[in-house]
Amino acid sequence: MARWKDNREDLNDAHQQFHRLAHRLGFDATTTSRYLRYGRPGDTHVKNASVSPGTFLAKLAREIEHVSRRSGLPPDALTAHVLTGAIPMLPRVQSTRRDSYFTLPSGQQIHLPSVTLTFRTADLSFEELRELYNEIKDYIGGKGVRSTDLDDLKLWNLVQELGGPPQPYKGVCKF
Repeated sequence: MARWKDNREDLNDAHQQFHRLAHRLGFDATTTSRYLRYGRPGDTHVKNASVSPGTFLAKLAREIEHVSRRSGLPPDALTAHVLTGAIPMLPRVQSTRRDSYFTLPSGQQIHLPSVTLTFRTADLSFEELRELYNEIKDYIGGKGVRSTDLDDLKLWNLVQELGGPPQPYKGVCKF
């Protein structure tokens, strides 16, 4: 057993070596699915087209992701530029939404949404700022919802000590 442990390679080192060699040879070594993001004129949301490894679309998707990360241009706008020649517009404000989930020692999961804003201009109007604020507030927790405080934590602990929230029956709604 000791000889086997001494001779085995670290799995992280093997992954790093694999990705380094793939990058040097110009191969795409991603282990996740790749999508080409695009949008159509008049659509309000971005669409994703899955691409197969080794195809022209996979190379296009990889390059668009690379340029998007470095330039700040949205991937769907870059796709439209490459395919149609439409001039991409750099957004004045870029928001990145992230959903995180944590498990408490009790086993309960907590959902923690967050938003990161990148401002590329200093002359945002009050209306633009209000619209951003409303979008973020809707995403994070909705309008009219206050953040939790110490009193809420005390109440939650009391409910847990008493056996948890009541089970629904006639006249009792969800806790």
